[in-house]
Parts: sequence; C-alpha cells; structure tokens
Amino acid sequence: MKKIILTSIMALALMGCGNASVKESEPVDIAVMGGDAEPASADTPPTPTVPPKPVFAWTYTDKTDQMRGTTEKFAMLNSSDLVRTNWPYDQSPMRLTIRRRATDGVNVMLHINGQFLCNEYSGNTYVTVKFDEGALEKFRCAEGGGGGNDVIFIEPETRFISRIKASKVMMLEAAVYDIGRTQVSFNVEGLEWE
Repeated sequence: MKKIILTSIMALALMGCGNASVKESEPVDIAVMGGDAEPASADTPPTPTVPPKPVFAWTYTDKTDQMRGTTEKFAMLNSSDLVRTNWPYDQSPMRLTIRRRATDGVNVMLHINGQFLCNEYSGNTYVTVKFDEGALEKFRCAEGGGGGNDVIFIEPETRFISRIKASKVMMLEAAVYDIGRTQVSFNVEGLEWE
C-alpha cells in the first residue's frame, strides 16, 4: 500500500517538474527510511534468554575495626509483617540479624521497635518458630548484655541458621511487652552464610 501511494506521489511530482518520461502507471522504486523493518533471517539464531537471578530480601554488611584489624559480618532481614506496638513506639518490622565477630563468634538476634519479654522473670524464655510447613520448634531466647529489651539473642545459633538455610518462609512468635505473643513472617530464602 505504501509503495502504491508513494509511486503516485512521485509520478505527480515528477510530472509537475516537466519530466514527461515518467508515466503514472510505471512503478518507481523508492527506499523509505524508517519504514517497516525487514524480518530476521531464518539463518539468524534466536538470542538465548537467561532467566534473571532471583532477588532475595537479605542484606549483607561488613564492619571493620581498624585498631584491631578484625571485621564483623552481618546478614539482615526484615519481617514481612509490621509489629504494632503501643505508644511510644511506632509500628515497624521485626529485624533478624546474623552476626559473626572475632570476640564471640556467631550470634542470631531479633530487634524490635519496642520491648521483648524474654527472661526468667516474665516466664518467657523461648521463641516459637515454624519453618515452611514443618512442626513448631522452640528456641531459647536471651536478653542482650546492654540492658535494653529491644534486642534478644536466639540459641542455639547453629541449628537456627541451618534451619533457615533449608527453608523459604519462617514464622516466628515472640513475647512483646504490652501486646503479648506476636507472630511475624520472614522470607528467609537465599541466605548466604558460612
């Protein structure tokens, strides 16, 4: 269709310029810039598609102690759910942190914008965890040494980390001040930790 229209337009334009040798019925070959692209040759192999590398929610950081020449390694993950704590705290995700440092090895910590209840006094000395569709498991929890209640340590670390590495989803229930036992979910798939 483009060729017919362009042929007619060219023939009329040429006649208007006094060139009587071109007739309206004669085809005129015109290269059209930006027209339809030619189909790919059958000899051209298709470009292979590489599946995208999966994106996992873990973030990794290093912290170097220049004086001692040591490096702490961290793997961190936020929960999929927000924890709705009472005033004066805001709702926020729970954060799971795996840390390795020269002074005390590997630690697994939970952080909340609020206060955990994890001590003998409160009667809460464990967290309940479910990996994928598995059975409920209990892991000991302990308060941090700094006196704050916003961080607890999960033990035994080695078993907890190995269960994470074999799972995609982890549900965790911990006691939180003023709101009781709180459940959150973590997409734990893809942890890179040795």
